[in-house]
Amino acid sequence: MKILIADDDVTSRLLLQATLKKMGHEVVCVENGSRAWEAWQRDNFPVVISDWIMPELDGPDFCRLVRSHPRAEYTFIILLTALDGKGRFLDGMNAGADDFITKPFDEEQLAARLRSAERILSLIRDRVDAEEALQRRNAELEAVNEKLAGTQRQLVQSEKMASVGQLAAGVAHEINNPIGFVQSNLGTLRDYTQRFLAVIDTCEALARSVGDGQPVTQEVADVLGDFASIDYLRKDVIDLIGESLDGIKRVEIIVQDLKCFARLDDSQWEVVDPHVGLETAVNIASHELRYKAEIRKEYSATATIQCMPFQLNQVFLNLLVNAAQAIPGHGTITIRTQDDGDMVRIQISDNGVGIAPEHRDRIFDPFFTTKPVGVGTGLGLSVSYGIVDRHGGRIDVDSELGKGTTFTVRLPKRQISRAAGSPAEPPLGTTPATSRA
Repeated sequence: MKILIADDDVTSRLLLQATLKKMGHEVVCVENGSRAWEAWQRDNFPVVISDWIMPELDGPDFCRLVRSHPRAEYTFIILLTALDGKGRFLDGMNAGADDFITKPFDEEQLAARLRSAERILSLIRDRVDAEEALQRRNAELEAVNEKLAGTQRQLVQSEKMASVGQLAAGVAHEINNPIGFVQSNLGTLRDYTQRFLAVIDTCEALARSVGDGQPVTQEVADVLGDFASIDYLRKDVIDLIGESLDGIKRVEIIVQDLKCFARLDDSQWEVVDPHVGLETAVNIASHELRYKAEIRKEYSATATIQCMPFQLNQVFLNLLVNAAQAIPGHGTITIRTQDDGDMVRIQISDNGVGIAPEHRDRIFDPFFTTKPVGVGTGLGLSVSYGIVDRHGGRIDVDSELGKGTTFTVRLPKRQISRAAGSPAEPPLGTTPATSRA
């Protein structure tokens, strides 16, 4: 080892130096504590043997300076003293010394002290190396976790777009219906407006003719005959305008729901009513749901929940579409909500074909699907599980083959205090132990 000796006694210093060199150590000698502190700062000395009483800076003060330095734990300090006594040893230990040697020193005792120092320093180096390796591993894991989180966000968004793609024809139909009758109404309103204007023009012509003493012509009489249906036109105009405004409102709601559902910026935690998200999901999937099932809503007075609403909308839509696709003919889908202490319970049930027992433990696995090619991506339930887990909730399934399936989502009303930013995301598709709802 490389050892620093600090001793103002020349004889003691030289004797100690010779003994240590004979043992095979590299030795540097200084004559006081100040020089020892300068030498220690310049170079790396695993072991320092310092006399207790020295001019300028004594042994205990030198210990205190070393122990205040960031790399102090890599240095083993042995105080050399001719004095003895419990109080003195305690003073030295409190100052930062690791061991003591009394003058005149015993060579075997010194060798034993140095072997002990070497073992302790080796343990310290091993611990520090392990800590550094752990820090590197943690940094690598954080980088991998961030990459996985980014991949999960991309998969969630891809699943959103895939869901919209599967429902695109239905969404287009839902928009085309109101647009169609609005267009028809506008055509009728244009015809009515032309007839109103013709009557007004004729009335003006009649007024001028009467003023000039001219008789009423047959043309004027024919146009005035339209007054017989003016009451009907007046009422129908109002109805057409009302229907058109209702159609535009329906389109606005569909577009707004699509915008909310497909929103990319979904990392904000908000306090929302879960029923709003359920209604959004029902509206988006309305075309597919309408022709497959009657939708029953059994909403109870639940509290608001703290969540990422745009992610939960994805969960609700996935479960509703799965329920519709599980019904072979025309069935029933029931949506229930219930206050459950510090949780909110949301159940989506269908009376479809159910889930086979051999598939039940795999339904949350990524890319697992029993649907035909082109119908399902195999990511819906996996993504849904990850989102619910990220919210501190759980998703359970209860299914009986041939009778139907119930998915139960339990979500906390308030999130546990989190660090700034989004909470850490679990790996996508972590498969839970499937439990009964």
